[in-house]
Amino acid sequence: MPSLATVINPLKRLGPFGTLDFIRRKLIKRRRYERMLEAVPRSKATALLKQFGRGEIVPLQPDLKVVLERAEAMLRDENLFFTFPYQTRLERPWEYDPFEQKHWPRRHYTEQKLHGPDTPRDVKIVWEINRFKDLTTLSQAALLTGDEKYAREAERRILSWIEENPFAGSINWASALEISIRLLSWTATLVLLRDSGFEVHSRASIARSVYEQAAYLAADLSMDKVVPTNHLIGEAAGLFVLCNVWDFPDRDTYSQTAREILEREILRQTFADGATREATSWYHQFVTHFFDLADRVSTRELQPMSAEFQERLSKMKTYLSALTVNGEVIRYGDADDGWAIYFEGDADAWKTYLFGPATTTPAFEHGYFPEAEQAAIHMENSFAFVRGGEFGMGGAGYSSHAHDDYLSPVIYLGGLPVVTDPGTYVYNGDKESRARFRGETAHNGLKVGRGSEAVQRMNFGWHRVRPNARLSSVEFSNDYAIVLGKCAEWNGVSRKVMVGGAIAIVHDAFEHEQTSAEWRFHLDPQWKHEFTTEQGSLGFSNKRGDHVMFVFKGQFDTKQIETYDFSPSYRVEQKALVIHLTAQKPLGAFEVRIALGPTTE
Repeated sequence: MPSLATVINPLKRLGPFGTLDFIRRKLIKRRRYERMLEAVPRSKATALLKQFGRGEIVPLQPDLKVVLERAEAMLRDENLFFTFPYQTRLERPWEYDPFEQKHWPRRHYTEQKLHGPDTPRDVKIVWEINRFKDLTTLSQAALLTGDEKYAREAERRILSWIEENPFAGSINWASALEISIRLLSWTATLVLLRDSGFEVHSRASIARSVYEQAAYLAADLSMDKVVPTNHLIGEAAGLFVLCNVWDFPDRDTYSQTAREILEREILRQTFADGATREATSWYHQFVTHFFDLADRVSTRELQPMSAEFQERLSKMKTYLSALTVNGEVIRYGDADDGWAIYFEGDADAWKTYLFGPATTTPAFEHGYFPEAEQAAIHMENSFAFVRGGEFGMGGAGYSSHAHDDYLSPVIYLGGLPVVTDPGTYVYNGDKESRARFRGETAHNGLKVGRGSEAVQRMNFGWHRVRPNARLSSVEFSNDYAIVLGKCAEWNGVSRKVMVGGAIAIVHDAFEHEQTSAEWRFHLDPQWKHEFTTEQGSLGFSNKRGDHVMFVFKGQFDTKQIETYDFSPSYRVEQKALVIHLTAQKPLGAFEVRIALGPTTE
């Protein structure tokens, strides 16, 4: 049963009129959902794949080697979800949790009623498998080679899923977002197979299943939430693409509904400078890709999204570009390795072939995002990210994917990650680890006195959040950039982060004496302790022979090298080093200088 606070807080947030509208939306969705469950089984409707011009295959051919390597592994039933193996030729493979070696009981589920004493503990595992992330690889191989064996394997997997997942009767029908992602993968696969000369999409059972899932998705859209999140974006984007690629009953109505949601949510769920309000880099990438797919398809169909939509999408891509280092998005907040749609090789080229060219591009000028109060600064081959602003979207009671990481820098020097975010590790089934990876001491922020008073809500959201942190100034020069910030709870304490060349400096100033302070700098796992100087400086090196030095200025009482758990991917953790510093009654300046290469004090 939900707690009293869980019931009351949303009503306080909404106010009397908002509460009435919220109840209205809940009732409408419930009735729509119930009608769908009654109507779809009686209907004989199917989905018909529409005809549209195919793209150029030439830009796709350089991907042949990497595509075939993965496709051949799939023919051998060697598959990966996240970084873990699974098989599709087991008994009931689509309801099987390979972690716990246990099946999900076959019954009707909803997102509000998932885990129970007879189920595996983390639904994320089975859902990831059922997103069919790698299915597109088989169709990529079929298009590039013309070999029927890849088409037959893709067909086998889809038919196996349909047979094992009766309408609304398994765990894989419980989430509209999961249906959306699965149908995007199926759709891309079936279009590529058709272009390869294989009419897999015309199989009656497949056409029927696409319709059933599309109807379910349209009825289960998350429009009844107090705080809409990436779920609604992903659901609407998937439905919009489906309605413009397939023909089935009510698709025009569904398409219009999806368009309206996308036009509204791109403005509501991002700041005016393009940064996500969910306080997580990976989910920003996730929703940016969903919006981009919808934008491509709408333009191809000669009904483009609004100028306001496209302008905000361009800014979202700019923010995503600012967060990208060495071709990968740096991580802060929750990161669960989710993709709107996945392709081996040049993903943009494959999207262009299938859905049309992108109409918006990044317009990167600098790394300061003033509305979000975040800085993602690239200086030559070095980088620093610092965030202030809102704790998370929705504030107390919500902020589902936010971590307690105010003014917690992520630093690269010379292209190498040095100070990093520990990651996410898990969502469900391990409350201790979930809390540990989200908390204040898991990040690189400054802990003053008793520290953060934010209180986690398991397994998503926060009962209490911190007041907004401020980035009071961001300065740029030809050689360096400086970010100055302050947390609202701090009285006379400020943090300055500077990056330039192969050097970074974290400078904390205490105008008034505090009871205590703690610093943590979580190092990327590649760094191993090499030496400690007489002055207390710390040297680290990696296997390649690179060196990084930490030099400390100020009256630190203790300097320790400890270990922490770093999570590079969901359900993966490895030991790494963290520098832990303390000071009792700190006053004045405390500084940590980080330099790549030989360093003298």
